[in-house]
Amino acid sequence: MESYIKQRTEYLLKEIEKIRDENDLLQKTIMEMASRLLQIKEDKKIADLVHDLLKDWSRTNE
Repeated sequence: MESYIKQRTEYLLKEIEKIRDENDLLQKTIMEMASRLLQIKEDKKIADLVHDLLKDWSRTNE
């Protein structure tokens, strides 16, 4: 009985470690995605500003 409990405990500890590793990987992936989304948002702001500047420039050159 003790042997079974020991084996089961070791198995569960290994499973917990796997879950922690997966959780760490998911957290890293989420942080990378959030960073990319922020960069896309900044890129869009820049693109919108350039677009507005080009519009203004084309109006002044008419």
